Amino acid sequence: MSFITPAAVKAIALSVDVTHLTEEAAKALAPDVEYRLREVIQDALKFARHCKRTKLTIQDINNAMRLRNLEPMYGFLGNNDPAKFVRATGHSDVYFVHDAMVPLEQITYAPLPKAPNHTTVMPHWLFIEGVQPHTEENAAVERPPPPAKRPRLAAAGGPGTAGSVSERVQLPVQHILSDEMQRLLEQVRAVCRGNAIAFVFRRSIPGSCSGDRACMQQLLPYLTKFVCDEVAGGLRHLPRLQMVLRVMQALLLNPSVQLEPYLHNLMPPLLTCCLAKALGPGPRCDHWRLRDSAGSLVAAVCGRFGEPFYSLKVKVSKQLLRALLDGSKPLPSHYGAVMGLAALGPATVRLLLLPHLEPYLAKLQPALEARQEGMRQYEATRVYGALLTAAGTAMYDRLVGTAADGLLPVHLFRAGRCVCVCVYVCMCVCEVEGGEEGKREVRHELVPVVFPAAPEVVFGCRV
Repeated sequence: MSFITPAAVKAIALSVDVTHLTEEAAKALAPDVEYRLREVIQDALKFARHCKRTKLTIQDINNAMRLRNLEPMYGFLGNNDPAKFVRATGHSDVYFVHDAMVPLEQITYAPLPKAPNHTTVMPHWLFIEGVQPHTEENAAVERPPPPAKRPRLAAAGGPGTAGSVSERVQLPVQHILSDEMQRLLEQVRAVCRGNAIAFVFRRSIPGSCSGDRACMQQLLPYLTKFVCDEVAGGLRHLPRLQMVLRVMQALLLNPSVQLEPYLHNLMPPLLTCCLAKALGPGPRCDHWRLRDSAGSLVAAVCGRFGEPFYSLKVKVSKQLLRALLDGSKPLPSHYGAVMGLAALGPATVRLLLLPHLEPYLAKLQPALEARQEGMRQYEATRVYGALLTAAGTAMYDRLVGTAADGLLPVHLFRAGRCVCVCVYVCMCVCEVEGGEEGKREVRHELVPVVFPAAPEVVFGCRV
């Protein structure tokens, strides 16, 4: 039950010229008045606690009311005299502050306060030839004493020296690697940089990083910095980048290594290998395989750390989609973005890639239909093949899920039969996998297949 009674609410209403207040309204307003009053008191207690005080003052109440954009209380100065409440006549539970009646004659015949001093100017010597005279106007300047030097234990002759028993000098902590870890780190650096002497370790280094070895945790700060430096300075050297990706893959396969504190250092090199404008010494080198590996590693990182860092996959997929839709980036960057989105899974492809597939193919069509075969047509063909692979895999996953739900006949997916999926792209020549003839190019008849579980229409084809 509220300690604010309806009679008190009526008295407060009369003080603000609210004369017609019913008993039901007063009973309904009493709990709300108590709630607001408790809020103000709690905020005022916070102000008093921050001021290192245990006594609540009027200034704390005013600060709490200003915090809630309320008008502060007037008539209560910053004195320490407690307010005197008087019981109202005829009301046993209504109190008010009693104001003393001061006669006008007392105020009139009261002595006037002392007038303030007039503003005057009095000169005095501040310095005489660089020396400050000792006068009443010049305050003495006291310099603080110099801090006492702490005697070091080594210089004082150990802890038994007088004056240094309670003082200890803490030396800076230095991370020291064992000889085995230093040799392993040097071997990793030598293999990644293509040293001919360290070529024999090319097979053993990734295995030593991926094994169940908890000691690799000590090398993580050095390896992450080394990976960042190698990717930043070796974009024209494909074997070096491939070895760096193998080292990162080995670290991901090691279950004893905690990579969470170093994700912000590992993701930029991976995305650089996936979306860089130029990789390798020239445009005709095989940088496509490197982008495929980088996309797979990006998906592996998102799959392993997607649960503790729920926004990691969303940020990576948005960055890949942004790189794909950016017309200023070259086609190899678009290829890396497509392979990264495809590695993230069929759901990511259906959600992000398929809605932009038709307008992107319309922009890619002039490069595909160029009369003179050149490097740009070859790059466009690679991007087109990556798009077909990603879209076909996503739609095949949707078909398998639909067949599992009983909405499509299961015998279409048995061995020896082929079902090809084209994503609303008007193409008649398709790659078909399966059967006894392996891969071949055939011409099919497009047949629309409507999924009952989804509103879209997907075009399938029959052999």
